[in-house]
Amino acid sequence: MAAAITGTDPVWDIEAGTFARSIFNQLAFFAMAFAFGPVFLSTPAAIAVYYVVAMLVPFMVYGTLYAFFDWAKDLIPWIDLGFAISPYPGQSPDAAEPSTTTLLQVIFTFAIWVVLPFVLGLRRVTRAELK
Repeated sequence: MAAAITGTDPVWDIEAGTFARSIFNQLAFFAMAFAFGPVFLSTPAAIAVYYVVAMLVPFMVYGTLYAFFDWAKDLIPWIDLGFAISPYPGQSPDAAEPSTTTLLQVIFTFAIWVVLPFVLGLRRVTRAELK
């Protein structure tokens, strides 16, 4: 659609690395949304919390903190999944390899927003009384 608006020809080629990083980004957020399901035992609640945590909080809170406070620039990549994985989807092939710190930020935020909720939800489901 952007090509039609700007009058340019659409380009449909994409490098394998960029495609793989985009798939990882989408799967990470899907896993995050899926992990909230067992925590709340309610699909609508899980969807609402996912949208708040994945879209509203980063846009409203983290963006404000990042703009005004220096300490937030060091903290936010460690607590926001979208911010932590943001260097990966749009990286060009000639970009430098991600640093160890960047990879640790991705692993840590993935553990916070995917693994921890899933483990808590799994524990809740296994301890629930059958009705």
